[in-house]
Amino acid sequence: MIERRKTVIVNLNIEPKENSGNRFLYFSSYPRIIRMTAWILRFSQNVRENSYKLTKELSYEEIQRAEETLIRIIQSEWSSDKREKYTQTIQFYEENKISKVRSRLILGQDPEDFVRPTVLPDHLIVRRFIDYAHKTLHHAGVQTTLPHLRVGIR
Repeated sequence: MIERRKTVIVNLNIEPKENSGNRFLYFSSYPRIIRMTAWILRFSQNVRENSYKLTKELSYEEIQRAEETLIRIIQSEWSSDKREKYTQTIQFYEENKISKVRSRLILGQDPEDFVRPTVLPDHLIVRRFIDYAHKTLHHAGVQTTLPHLRVGIR
């Protein structure tokens, strides 16, 4: 006697992956994007059962954590093809799951964020950060804005 099994046919519709970083583009300025991210992270912490409920203004640590989270999201959307293109010439390393560049400025007296800058791929949020820094520095040129960008991002 031959055993018969039922066959199951599955129809699967796969849509292209949506960039989750684009959801943060609701606000047009970089500080608002960071504050919104910090409020979302605070809400997710407050929803947990056994956590201390935060209700006052955002703290510096919460804003720093929001900025780091946003950088991780932006870097995770960076395609591996483009990343491999740069890894042939530039040495990367990770610190707190954030990709940074090993530079030759290690022996200098510069701040750590200037010596080991964060890698920021081409993204609309990064462009808003650059635009914000440019306006904060009273529309300074590239030679002034770029060093502030290297120190300003965690």
